[in-house]
Amino acid sequence: MRFLVTSITMLRERTTGTLERLLTTPAHKADLLFGYGLAYSLMAAVQSFVAIGAAYWTFGLDIKGNRAW
Repeated sequence: MRFLVTSITMLRERTTGTLERLLTTPAHKADLLFGYGLAYSLMAAVQSFVAIGAAYWTFGLDIKGNRAW
């Protein structure tokens, strides 16, 4: 899923013209892709923690076993 979101974002960057400006900087293409992937991965993790927290504390979800897993 991360790859799909990152690919869509890169396509949007290309159609708006900002990708060409980013590629003229000294950063490599791999650095750019890794940065986008890392940013979206961190946001996905935060969103997951918020959803799990809401399910657990707000709606009283009963978790069997270790909560960390």
